[in-house]
Amino acid sequence: LKFVYKTTSMRSQSNIRKRKTKKAQAKRRMAGLLIAASVLFCSLAVFMITYFVMKSAVNKVPADVAWNNISIEEFDVSGMKEADIKALLLEQQTEYQDRGVLLKAEEASAEVLLADLGFAISNIDEVAKQAVSYGKSGSVWSRHSQLKKLEEEPLVLKLEYKVDSQMTQQVMDEEIPALENGAKDATA
Repeated sequence: LKFVYKTTSMRSQSNIRKRKTKKAQAKRRMAGLLIAASVLFCSLAVFMITYFVMKSAVNKVPADVAWNNISIEEFDVSGMKEADIKALLLEQQTEYQDRGVLLKAEEASAEVLLADLGFAISNIDEVAKQAVSYGKSGSVWSRHSQLKKLEEEPLVLKLEYKVDSQMTQQVMDEEIPALENGAKDATA
């Protein structure tokens, strides 16, 4: 019986060791899961805090107002509403139209107003809308990236100018013969 007792004793000791090993492995797995869950929770918390900080930064300026460091050619439109930008550009268009252009043919010359040529800024609405909408669409990350880019380098939008071809042709038909006649008379 002693031999059997020792054998069972060895078996029970082996079983006890196996149970202890299984318990230790279970504890290690549980600790690993707990660490992984903690890391995941902390990462999620950092992500959410970053997201809300960026969201509050990109929502500082109302949706209908242009951000700082945005200009249309030489006109700074920072903090302006779309209607104010359009009014500024229309006023500038009127100033341009009141400027004269000098037409020359040899010795003779004639001055014509840009308004007589049908001068206009062709993209006022698009540029005003683009100035106001910059940094206002897309994900929070892309909007924040656009605004950081604005801090480093101002956005300068370009205007497109046009003249009316019929009005220009009419002015040319009226003025060029007078210039040619003036030039012929001057040499005669």
